Amino acid sequence: MSDLKHIETSQATVYFHEISTSDSPVILWLHGFCEDHQIFSELIPEMQVPARHILPDLPGYGKSRPTADFDFNMQAFAQNVYETLEALNIRQVHCIGHSMGGYIALQLAYTYPNLIQSLTLFHSTAAADSAQKKENRNRTIDVVQKDLNIFLREFHQNLFYAENKIRLKTTIDSIRHHASSFLTADTVIKTLKGLRDRPDYTEYLTQRTFTLNYLIGRHDPILPAEEIIRQAEILNARYAILENSGHMGLMEEKKLCAQYMEHFILNN
Repeated sequence: MSDLKHIETSQATVYFHEISTSDSPVILWLHGFCEDHQIFSELIPEMQVPARHILPDLPGYGKSRPTADFDFNMQAFAQNVYETLEALNIRQVHCIGHSMGGYIALQLAYTYPNLIQSLTLFHSTAAADSAQKKENRNRTIDVVQKDLNIFLREFHQNLFYAENKIRLKTTIDSIRHHASSFLTADTVIKTLKGLRDRPDYTEYLTQRTFTLNYLIGRHDPILPAEEIIRQAEILNARYAILENSGHMGLMEEKKLCAQYMEHFILNN
């Protein structure tokens, strides 16, 4: 994707890509950790629903540059997204958040509930990190402090279902190479701390006023499918399962992902 636009928010210069085949609905796509808006470049062309797609690079990711005092927690990211939408005069969105993007979407919904028409957690969860996951984040921080490149060599390929790694090797290598072009150790470490310390949103979601959807990878190595299915059922949310995907269904089963996204939006 090219033709990036940019705006100034209170804590960042935000670059974003926009694809418009209609004025509505507006679909906001929030990328995950160690990604930028380009992660959706293969998925969106599969979408058949006329829409206005807004794809920001989060501060510190892609081309978006945060101020020196930007706090890389979910609240700061969400506020930045809100200011971006305000600058574009966008009042309501269908929000799709991939992994970390889902956590930011949840904080956005918590702070600005009237903004959200529907929220799709795409390989994401409403739960906070467990004690074990917090410890894993701390160990990852130690690795990044020693050598960011060592971390990046393993990170992206470990998100895919094992049976897809060979088939998608070129894609995985491309993602890693692109990420290495914009990521800094400082951004990665601060974001890991924000992920580790994020709040739990499950109780809030029992009182939501918008439609909640989950798209779940059967073989997700990060978020076990049964755990996320159980969460979706407890919250009386709609969900769909990608039977041949890990944590990256947007590439592992992109056509099927697009079909589910369209169903979620058209049947809101």
